[in-house]
Amino acid sequence: MLAARGARGRAPRPPAREQPGAHRHRDSGSRPSDRPGSSAGPACLTTPTTTTALPLAVWPCAQDASDAAWRNRRAPAEIARRAIEIYSEPGDLVLDPLCADPAAVTLVEAIRQERNALAVIGHDPEDALELSELIGRARAAGALGDAALLRGDPPELPRLLAAQAAGFLRRHRHSDREVAPHPCGSVDLTLLSLPAVLLLGRQHHSRRWHQQFSARDVLGVSAAVLRPGGFLVAVTKSAELEGTSRDLSLETVRLCRALGLEYWQHVVALLVPIRGGRLRPRRPRRRGGQPGPATQIGHADVLVFRKQPAWSLDRQASAREAA
Repeated sequence: MLAARGARGRAPRPPAREQPGAHRHRDSGSRPSDRPGSSAGPACLTTPTTTTALPLAVWPCAQDASDAAWRNRRAPAEIARRAIEIYSEPGDLVLDPLCADPAAVTLVEAIRQERNALAVIGHDPEDALELSELIGRARAAGALGDAALLRGDPPELPRLLAAQAAGFLRRHRHSDREVAPHPCGSVDLTLLSLPAVLLLGRQHHSRRWHQQFSARDVLGVSAAVLRPGGFLVAVTKSAELEGTSRDLSLETVRLCRALGLEYWQHVVALLVPIRGGRLRPRRPRRRGGQPGPATQIGHADVLVFRKQPAWSLDRQASAREAA
């Protein structure tokens, strides 16, 4: 399989691009060197929004027979596990700004990998109780990371971080106890599943969400709280828009680039098993036991973006002053 372009790299930093993962809030000398996300070298991908080739990777998720039996319910956890392992380090802060998943896979996988995690969960008190119990069970099973839930709507993210997670940020960002941490630039990795409905219009859910918001709203606040050099990973399924002329992945790339994020990598997460060198989607049974048409979504697009590192911003400012 093709390798994911991780947060670390072996080559020296080129003049115009930071060595991946070199700028962090901790001493870069103490960080591990390189961990590939898959088993082979990267291929390349070009899109209508890029002028240079991007590394392309393939993650074979949902390959076990048990995954097929569960109808790929375990695939989101596998995608989250891989993304967190590749694009963050132990001790980093991982954020899910749109946690509508009752399994809270981003939170659970983050604390299992010794990251600390935050999630915006909406306003429903029953959801908060169930997710708190889920975190407690993961910690009891040996998860070493810390996690906290933010009650509110995604567009309120900076305010929620300041009002509800000040102590959490101070504890995990190694800040002075006398200084209030600023929410902007506090997150190392943002990981979210971006539903098609957010790109088709504004979403309003009266039980969980009290505000109307769009994909641009969620991505905008996510970019604001991401630290320089941090990663934003958006998981999309363009097949949700089948029958329309819209491309969910392409629209996500355009939105993120408009927010100043660098399109870093495209990963194809396979959601169907590979058997005999071919994809074998699950085929539902018709009456009489005959197999029906294969209607299962074959893959998810994992779109990786990076916020420009501080040294790059300083160089651009110096260039503008020199001009």
